[in-house]
Amino acid sequence: MGIALALSMLVILYWGLVDINQVKENMSKGAGRKPSPWLKNRDASQGGDGDGTVPLPPLSEGRGGDLGAEEVVLPRQAPPTAEVVSFKAFKKPNVKMGPFSYFKAIEPRANMTVCGLTYAEEPYVKVTTEADHRCKCYASHCDDIDYPRQSYVMLQVTGEGDQSKLITALQKVYSVHSEKPGPGSNTVETIVHSNGLRYPAYNRVMQGLVANKVDRDGYQRNSFLIFTEKGRNEEELRDGLIRFSNGLKVSVSSEEDSFKGLGMMKSKIEAHGRDTSQKCKKHHSYDNSFVIQYYKRPRNIVQIVKRLKAQKGRNEILVNDDSGTEVGVWIRELEKGTPIRYTVVVSPNIHEIRGYNRLAKLAQGKLLVLMQDDDYPSNAGRWLRHAHHLFKMNDKLGLVGGFTGTIQGGPLTNKYGVGRAPIKFKSGFRQPFMFATLVNMGPFFIRRSYFLESGMFNGNFSCRGEPGIGFDYEFALRTWHLGYHVGVFKSEMDYHVGDWASSGTRRNRGLYKKRQTIERRNTRYHKGTYGPYDPKQCPNCLDMYYRQGLHGRPNQFSTPYNKLKGVGIKVHDLNYALKKNASQF
Repeated sequence: MGIALALSMLVILYWGLVDINQVKENMSKGAGRKPSPWLKNRDASQGGDGDGTVPLPPLSEGRGGDLGAEEVVLPRQAPPTAEVVSFKAFKKPNVKMGPFSYFKAIEPRANMTVCGLTYAEEPYVKVTTEADHRCKCYASHCDDIDYPRQSYVMLQVTGEGDQSKLITALQKVYSVHSEKPGPGSNTVETIVHSNGLRYPAYNRVMQGLVANKVDRDGYQRNSFLIFTEKGRNEEELRDGLIRFSNGLKVSVSSEEDSFKGLGMMKSKIEAHGRDTSQKCKKHHSYDNSFVIQYYKRPRNIVQIVKRLKAQKGRNEILVNDDSGTEVGVWIRELEKGTPIRYTVVVSPNIHEIRGYNRLAKLAQGKLLVLMQDDDYPSNAGRWLRHAHHLFKMNDKLGLVGGFTGTIQGGPLTNKYGVGRAPIKFKSGFRQPFMFATLVNMGPFFIRRSYFLESGMFNGNFSCRGEPGIGFDYEFALRTWHLGYHVGVFKSEMDYHVGDWASSGTRRNRGLYKKRQTIERRNTRYHKGTYGPYDPKQCPNCLDMYYRQGLHGRPNQFSTPYNKLKGVGIKVHDLNYALKKNASQF
């Protein structure tokens, strides 16, 4: 106990001696620092505040008003051009793949702007290379699977006949698929939209493509089956699936024309086509997009759908069925009773980070509500109205967590929310809310425009099919780093319902041990990226995340306000402003 106390005092003394102003001065001069990987230097002349941030568009015109349409910007686009792929004589691309490094993408990908929203490249930080945790992606690089060279979107595939057209098309696609490591790699993904095709039939088609199990697993690892409500506009559907795709090039074809366009490859920007006023009106026409990550919890489906359908507003429900086990149940419940716009994606166990990112690109709601399959939303809509109130009152609010939030350092050091300390303050909505340094997933409320522009969640925080422990903390820190705010509020959900304790990654010791390994590795990444700047030990650190208070530990301590550094200062100042005048929030 005495040793722990002595160490704590030394740390406090060290922080007291460090001149934060000198550190900031070094940062402003460069001091050999690499630029931020996500934040482009935007000054006031480019629509920013002069501090490197750009204000977020409000959810509606004015404060406290009804939800309105966001401003529509119609950028000029070049006329579409196509690259023809010959399936019989396919030439493998000669591309040099450089060594992996922090903040360096494997291959540059242009950001896509659609109706005023920027669909930015995901932040690329390689964090899965440690000896105790390597991703298993067979012969290929895992990055070649997540970001294939080609995406094939196949529309309106019916369940009629023997699916011979679909089989022929898939055989052509996978004839150009190669997972050899290095320049010879040419991975592809298929995105099939069902217009009557049932999942069991589609699965039989995939199983029958090749006899070799390793090759078959490789094909299925990048195959997606999409279900939507009947009558969705075909242009809207096509554009959504183009955004959903992750390939450098994309082709769009339909069963109606026997997949004739299968070999016509275009960039995603060209394939998406020109923005029109009518198209952009639909692109911003929904209030809320409820995005659900699902894996084998069938008992919860009925209540989740029922409660979400009870919410007021123009809403849509998007589900990533990662297990592919309850596709029919989801569709049955979504089509029962009150009609609602829905999308069910059958994914090859890509897990939550990739699932949320993919579905966010399909969504059309102004507010993304990212949920998990063991949480029930309240039938009453107060929680959703409160969330909208928070975003309308604060144009720089980027993320609100509905589970727990943490402040590490200063008089407010603690963990707040469900099962923890009560949230200390209230917003102008007269419900619990406060700003927090970090927030835990389940649920997340994010302005869609901000989520897309920020690059979404960091996919390198987990391998496919594994939990991305810590991705929520990283996104919270990145949000603060980009100049926006993070908060936690009472979302009035029923948490961890059903058999949550005996399912998921906690269901056996092996999986739980791997979960703990991932958590330790990703925690080191938080410190090594956002932690205190040091020219020798951490020259790339962003100098914003100082763990100056540890809650619930034997060596707990809390830094006085006048000794705070980094984001802790801003978190406290915002909370004190909230306490003083809640009506402004």
